[in-house]
Amino acid sequence: MTIEEATSIFLTNRESAQIAPATLRKYRTFTKQLTAYADGRGYVMIDQFTPADADRFYAGLKLGPRTKGTRLGVLRAFFRFAVNRNWMSETPISSDITPPVGSSKSADKMPFSDEELSRIMRACDNPPRPMRQRDRSPGHVGCEYKNAQGAGSWTGEDLRDLIELMVPNTGFRISDATLFDMSRLQGNNVMIRAQKNGHHVCAWLPDRVRDRLTTRAKLHGLRPFVVGRDRKQLRRGRRWRLLNRRV
Repeated sequence: MTIEEATSIFLTNRESAQIAPATLRKYRTFTKQLTAYADGRGYVMIDQFTPADADRFYAGLKLGPRTKGTRLGVLRAFFRFAVNRNWMSETPISSDITPPVGSSKSADKMPFSDEELSRIMRACDNPPRPMRQRDRSPGHVGCEYKNAQGAGSWTGEDLRDLIELMVPNTGFRISDATLFDMSRLQGNNVMIRAQKNGHHVCAWLPDRVRDRLTTRAKLHGLRPFVVGRDRKQLRRGRRWRLLNRRV
């Protein structure tokens, strides 16, 4: 089995498991890194990997402790996948390859204070002029868009809507908020899927936020924060993060 075929089949297997898009991107990144390493060593077949190669490959990953610890799990899973399909007689990942110190420690996450939230909202009320798609000069905020519903510019008001959906009310991540679908809004309740038990819980939105979302939906469709042409979730989130930083 060639390395190219093995990584392709592995990704197909992961896609069929219907894992989250963000997790699938991590698998794709891993297979690219593994293929690049193999090319550098002149390897073609998957069973050419040795324990020494596994050590060198893992040690060469330039990642933070938590990310590198997660990547070790992906590395083990890939070669276990290969062994289970008889592409290799045994895995080259030895038991003494361990994640770096600090990989199991969660990142510190502190909520915004009331003062910080007030500053964020004031910045949304008084943003600089909007910037065009290619205009990245300092002091500009927003971005022009054009889609089936029309054309315009992202502004501080758009960002205020996004922030009010996320921070004080639902706790959505920015990627979840930018893909928010109005079908999840029932009256003042927002349906949120709980990751651990697979059930839904409800978050309550004030009338003002509900009405702003409804108004946005009339302008931009059922996904009121998807206002650009790009359909890729990662790029959508990046654009809103750029807008957030500039406000």
